[in-house]
Amino acid sequence: MTAQVPETLLYNGESLAMCVEPLEVWFKLVGQDESPFEAMSSANWRGYIGTWEIKDSRLYLVGLRGTLKNGEDGSIETFFPGFQDRAFAHWFSGRIRAPRGKLLKYVHTAYASQYEQDVVFHVDRGIIQSINVRENGEAEDGADDGGYHIGGATMFSRRNANGAKRQ
Repeated sequence: MTAQVPETLLYNGESLAMCVEPLEVWFKLVGQDESPFEAMSSANWRGYIGTWEIKDSRLYLVGLRGTLKNGEDGSIETFFPGFQDRAFAHWFSGRIRAPRGKLLKYVHTAYASQYEQDVVFHVDRGIIQSINVRENGEAEDGADDGGYHIGGATMFSRRNANGAKRQ
């Protein structure tokens, strides 16, 4: 599998990449076995990009963009009616790994690349229980200056071969 475009986690003034997809847990919880979004590219099979925020030790979905399989734009309110700006992620329990620093080793699959640090948030029903920082090593001079990057991607058109919008 191609390395995937990460979602974004806003935490203490930092914008971190997330190596987990909490919204996928929600989809399964409500009986959807696959993402209702149209795949954007080989680097984004889930079809959307979420922005998350940790505020007062709680995890929130604060941004969501992508095109649904029916052609409409998806948003937070699409899945959480009445919540336009943020939704508390009460459904999510698990770990959020957020790499930080320079690239140590690029791996062309999912979220396997390694960076100088991993910030690991332990979450129970949307509430941050603990935060650990794991040191993975120090990058050589001239290494990538940080951030989760994608080596290559195949983009999918929202139109079919005849130029009509895909259904």
